[in-house]
Parts: sequence; C-alpha cells; structure tokens
Amino acid sequence: MTPNPVLQQTSASFSGLTAEFLSYAATPMHLIELIEYVLHRLAGFVRPSYLEVVDEGPNRLELESNRGRFVFDARSRVVSRNGRPLAKFEQIKFIDLTCEKETMEHTEWRVDLYLSMIRRIRIGECRDEALVSAIGAKLVELTGVKPLAWKKSHGITR
Repeated sequence: MTPNPVLQQTSASFSGLTAEFLSYAATPMHLIELIEYVLHRLAGFVRPSYLEVVDEGPNRLELESNRGRFVFDARSRVVSRNGRPLAKFEQIKFIDLTCEKETMEHTEWRVDLYLSMIRRIRIGECRDEALVSAIGAKLVELTGVKPLAWKKSHGITR
C-alpha cells in the first residue's frame, strides 16, 4: 500500500505548526495575540491566506483579506473593518510589511498597522510580494504614516 501524499504533507505541516507554536508561545505576549495566532495558523489549513485590492482611488483604498474588508478613507482619515471604524490615521504610528513565513514552498507577507508598540491591526497576509509592496506604498501615500522595517526592495525610503 502506497502512502497518501496529502496525509504526509498535512502531518508534516502540523508538526511544523507545533514547533512554530511552541517557539512563539515561549516569548512574552498577550493572551489575545496568542489566541489570534493559533486561530490564524489553524485557519491556514482550511483556507489559504489572501489579500486583494477591491477598490482604489486617489482618496480611498479598499482591501479584502481573511480578516475582513478594510477601507482606508483619506477624506475622513479613518480606517475601518467591515464598516466599523478601527482607527484614525493620526493614531497609526507605523505601517509594517514583513515576511512572516519563508519555506521552500512559499513566502508569506503580512501587512500590519501599529497604533503603539504593542497594539497592532493585522490587515492581512499574502504570498505576492509585489502586491504587498504596492499596498504598502498606497497606504503610506494615503495615511502619511512612515513604514517600519521594510526591505529595500519595496522602494519606500521615507
């Protein structure tokens, strides 16, 4: 009987998740962030991460991700998720684009807004570095907020 490749891949992914979880859980963090992390990692088995631009204009950017629909409105200077205001542009301290996971199979990029050094809004994740870079550039343009720790390849030098 030949081994099932899907079961082997799922088993390997799960063991990698366990090791990653244990290393992540060993660092000091808030309980809510830990729960969010676990749910996010488990959701990846069900539905892959995605981040896409729904609508873009000179004063507005609308994004859809696993985390909801985000609207950045330059006129009202507010970011909202699923119609609920989350933060004013003035409250956003940094925009962060980081490589969350890099494996032989793929690299996953995440987009975060930091309201303080410990409070963040996760916008979403995707595997397309060019898309994340374009979204980051548009967010910098709309909000006037500086980026944090971006790679030089993003071309943002603010």
